[in-house]
Amino acid sequence: MPDLLGAAAHLELEGVAEIQQTGVWVMHFLLGVTGGFEPDCTEGLGASVDPFGPHRFESVWSDSDIGILDEVAARYCTTREQAQVLGATLLTFLAGLDAGLKGKELRRPAVPVVADIVPVVVEGSGRATVAVGGIPADFRIVAVEHDGRNVFRMRGLDTAGSVNQLLAEGTGVYTGRRFVESPEVIDAVLVEADGAWKVTFLPVTEATLFDGVETVAGGTDDVLSVRMVIGGEDRVAAFRHEGSGTYALNILGADGGEVNSSTTGRGDDAAYVELAGSARLVEVAADGPWRLEAVADTSGATALTARPGSDGIRLDWLPPSSVPDAVTVSYLVEHSLDAGRTWSEATVNGTVAIGADAVAVTVMEPSGEVEPSYRVTATHSDGTRVSTRPVMPDSPCGTSHGMIGDLRSLALEQRRGGADYVGADEGRVPKATAVLLIAEAGCVARFPGHDRSVMDELGAELLRWPTEYPSDRYGWGLPFGWDAFGDGTKNPANTVYSISTGLAVKALLDWARVGGEDVWPLVRSSVARALDEWTTPEALTATGQFAYSLSGYDGGYDVFNSSALLAGQMQRAAQLEIGQPARYRSLADTVMQSLADWHLEGSRDAEVILRRGENLDAVADRFGLTAEAVRVANGFSPLEEVGAGDRLLMPDVVASGWYWNYSATEAVPNDLAHAGYVVDGVATYVAEGGALAGLFPMDRVVGHLETFLTGGTTEESMLAWPIWRSPDLVVPAWRAP
Repeated sequence: MPDLLGAAAHLELEGVAEIQQTGVWVMHFLLGVTGGFEPDCTEGLGASVDPFGPHRFESVWSDSDIGILDEVAARYCTTREQAQVLGATLLTFLAGLDAGLKGKELRRPAVPVVADIVPVVVEGSGRATVAVGGIPADFRIVAVEHDGRNVFRMRGLDTAGSVNQLLAEGTGVYTGRRFVESPEVIDAVLVEADGAWKVTFLPVTEATLFDGVETVAGGTDDVLSVRMVIGGEDRVAAFRHEGSGTYALNILGADGGEVNSSTTGRGDDAAYVELAGSARLVEVAADGPWRLEAVADTSGATALTARPGSDGIRLDWLPPSSVPDAVTVSYLVEHSLDAGRTWSEATVNGTVAIGADAVAVTVMEPSGEVEPSYRVTATHSDGTRVSTRPVMPDSPCGTSHGMIGDLRSLALEQRRGGADYVGADEGRVPKATAVLLIAEAGCVARFPGHDRSVMDELGAELLRWPTEYPSDRYGWGLPFGWDAFGDGTKNPANTVYSISTGLAVKALLDWARVGGEDVWPLVRSSVARALDEWTTPEALTATGQFAYSLSGYDGGYDVFNSSALLAGQMQRAAQLEIGQPARYRSLADTVMQSLADWHLEGSRDAEVILRRGENLDAVADRFGLTAEAVRVANGFSPLEEVGAGDRLLMPDVVASGWYWNYSATEAVPNDLAHAGYVVDGVATYVAEGGALAGLFPMDRVVGHLETFLTGGTTEESMLAWPIWRSPDLVVPAWRAP
């Protein structure tokens, strides 16, 4: 750039724009003299001239001058921008010769500050056609956002209203960037969508940089900028994709034309990608997490990834891309527990696949609380050894695709702080924030590489809640008034509740465990202040349970699930020497003694409805009974037909485990969410050394949760209520706690 500016000054031209224009005129003049306007692409200038640098200048051309520019561009098979670069380069060379003949040196002035780039933005909602016009030719990246449920499609229209290119299409919520072939001919954008949308045109200089050294990663479509190596060897990169959908990589030159064949695939996959020296842009189309890493040594394994599984850690990698025919390769798999300072050979459980295109093994995870890192060393028969970059297991709860990804996006981005209460839109519900923080802190504890930013945001939000929603007692509750039991007494907004406080304390202590030194004192102070509110006599009910709330209206209700969870966290805080440890332990003991006294256990009948396609023998066998026993229990004769829709009593088939009704006055067992609160509270109390831990047979306490399963053990098999409840209630259900 300084050379170009110096040449412009030497030739008495006004800056970049004028030296480019003058250079094009000179080239056009020389072509006219030689009669050489016929296109000749043999020089390959379209693939080798890079018009996209860190400094962006605009020039104004008249209609006649545009004709000259187009003739020069057509002659050399380049874009207009590349033709301007050629013209400026030619004049800079000639200016240098002229200065040398005159005994001068071209001065190198400072590069002027260029004005900030102003993107071209159109936005709206639903179906629309929006005029844009005047999009610069180098604005070859389009960033698209869509916030809807169904299929969307954005297309560019020319001045005649005809579609000239598809900008983006997809389904549902989407954010991504794509390559635009000819932005300068787009006069309007035609959008078909069912939600809010935004289309932003950006210059190539805004592409994500892939410098050939650092790995670049993403979770959606993107456009990458690659450093050109004209005259150099082709480069190799390794691409990895996760998810169930397809992916494609298009390798483009500076003129937007393909310089390598596209790389395509589907699902969890990895592949080598050839990058020609003239490669300038990489268009990535992907619907899941992906990464592109440079391959410094083609004789080593690459694209190593680690994923937790039921039988250990699965490691996948690509074999070396370049190995002499006479050389064989073996692999050494190692793990490190000290951030790569020392390495130990990993125990391989099994080989998933070894082939020319991919290698996958499972290894046993080493014991300990530190998450290991892994590497794979390719050992050649000639003695060559090349190790991969170390990787840590991916955090499955950080995925952006599948059920977990959809749930995480919904909870954290769209409904964060929401809950299933009437009026919950009046403010943040800390109980919802707390369970999200518990999940995020658990991810960080298990996978240190998991993004910590969401966890820290949730923790700070939970700490702020008692101040942002103040009441006469410190703690967590609901930001709106609520008649909790339908008895006509409405608790005021911001009332402190035992379940909200128990979950908030649990979440904050989980956060403090992994959140760093600056988090602990803030959490310690907040937890102590909140738990102290529950040490007064009125905070306990007559049966020795924590009151449902501190409003004064709910002291007559002995709700076991919320009380148990809060008591467990009180015992935990005491073990951490927070607040009043002795008082906390005493109160936790009181609650647990009451819980032990009020527990229920026994064999329970189950009632099922015979479904279409089921027969009596199969249903009876599922419960360990004979068809004859079921007929007797239900008063059916041996010949009476039993069909779809009939209700069947299965006698004494369910071992209930230890369980509790919702309260001392409601003879209804807890649903799954509230039963989980009780189990969590008791388990925490026992694990934290509660004095009465011996009262609780934990196999039977935890065993109660098995009554929420239909016979399988997957999440989809979970029931909303214990299986002995009415079949009208016992249906598969997801329930927010």
